[in-house]
Amino acid sequence: MDDRDTRELATAGPAAVVVGWTRGHLPRSAGISSASFAARHRVARWSILALVGLLVVVGLTRGERLEHLVVDLSPIVLPAVVAWRANRRLIASLAGAWALMACASVLVHLTGGLIEAHFMYFVVLTLVAIYQDWRIFLGSIGFVLVSHGVVGVLKPESMYNHPEAIEHPVLWALIHAAFVFALVVVLVVEWQFADADQQVNTEVLRDLRTTQAMLIQAEKLESIGQLAAGIAHEINTPIQYVTDNSTFLEGAFTDLLGALDRLEALARDGHADEADAIVANADIAFLREEIPLALVQSHEGLGRVSEIVRAMKDFSHPGSELAAADLNHAIGSTITVSRNEWKYVATLEFLPDESIPAVRCHEGQIKQVVLNMIVNAAHAIGSAGHDASTGRIVVSTSAAPGGRVRLAVSDNGTGVPDALRARIFDPFFTTKEVGKGTGQGLSVAHRIIAAHAGTIGLDTELGRGTTFTIELPVDGPRCDDPEQCPEAEIEAAAGVVG
Repeated sequence: MDDRDTRELATAGPAAVVVGWTRGHLPRSAGISSASFAARHRVARWSILALVGLLVVVGLTRGERLEHLVVDLSPIVLPAVVAWRANRRLIASLAGAWALMACASVLVHLTGGLIEAHFMYFVVLTLVAIYQDWRIFLGSIGFVLVSHGVVGVLKPESMYNHPEAIEHPVLWALIHAAFVFALVVVLVVEWQFADADQQVNTEVLRDLRTTQAMLIQAEKLESIGQLAAGIAHEINTPIQYVTDNSTFLEGAFTDLLGALDRLEALARDGHADEADAIVANADIAFLREEIPLALVQSHEGLGRVSEIVRAMKDFSHPGSELAAADLNHAIGSTITVSRNEWKYVATLEFLPDESIPAVRCHEGQIKQVVLNMIVNAAHAIGSAGHDASTGRIVVSTSAAPGGRVRLAVSDNGTGVPDALRARIFDPFFTTKEVGKGTGQGLSVAHRIIAAHAGTIGLDTELGRGTTFTIELPVDGPRCDDPEQCPEAEIEAAAGVVG
């Protein structure tokens, strides 16, 4: 409790003090995830079936007639059906708890109030506790108290087969209440520890996700840094021949204009022979052929520079919002900015399927995945000893079944050994030489695809090459912010195949 709660308790009445103190020392029970609840409720439902089977065996063994046994089991049937069919968590868990408690009550009835049969109440109370919901748990305790404190006192022979218990039902009801209270205390303590562990795990998971987000950003910044030198080189090449052509055009036009001035003067004076000599000396035919070509090359160079700058601007855009994105455009810009990474070891062929729909995703993160795959392919091809004439990377997009889009990146590099396939997505695992790789590229790629509810597949053959196949749902991930998506949701939606 905080200071405010303490001050309020100090000015409250005795009853309010007791209630406030109790509330302050009970577990928070903030709730469990949908996946965790589904797993726990599944245990409760199958426990109901198992207990019903046990009750049938006990009833038949003790000579119960079948029609009587059906009547005895009827209080279990309706809540069991509701527990199986209800969609709302509270209704499903209340029905499951009622069915479990009814199983214990029917067992006591079928055994004629056998004292040992009462132990089943403790078993089912422990089962009910897995819901981690105080409303359900306290309701189940109330079931025990009513059955023992009311029925056991008013009609003890229906609850006990022990003479002492029948003669002193109140005492035995109190004894049972004491054991139930002890069980409650134990479960509360256990629940407190579970809550404390959950809080620690939540904080650790939050820190982990923060670290993962930072790793993704750091990987992108590192990629941009590594690409910067290559992009500078890529820009330098067209700039160089634009500069050379500009220098050529400057000299050519100077010569050309000078020749034209002299030709005009000679034309006025009628000196045709001297004019022909000037034309020949200025090499007008050469200039007429080369000047247009120089202008075309200059335009191409400037266009190439503009393309690189646009692609770099597009690639470096954070793309923090979850929105529909043109996957082909995103891949194209990534290929452009990464050209210096692969052009010396391979030719890259992009085969886009123009009919695929826009994909709801974090575009910046998907570009990072594509970049990591292309760079990884280039390194594998380089390690295999290929050059630009023999190395080959193929990037393609296509539609996939189930409202998904497929992206494939293939190379003819070294391939992945069988022993390493299961580890290639592990953080910090790399087969590259020291200083060549950090082991984060494929790990970050896998995390991004998983967070987008996608799958990533691996098809590889040692010495022949590797194909990574990524499938993304067109509608996007379940969570608006994939990095905050619960881990259970991610694991349920994503997979690694191959």
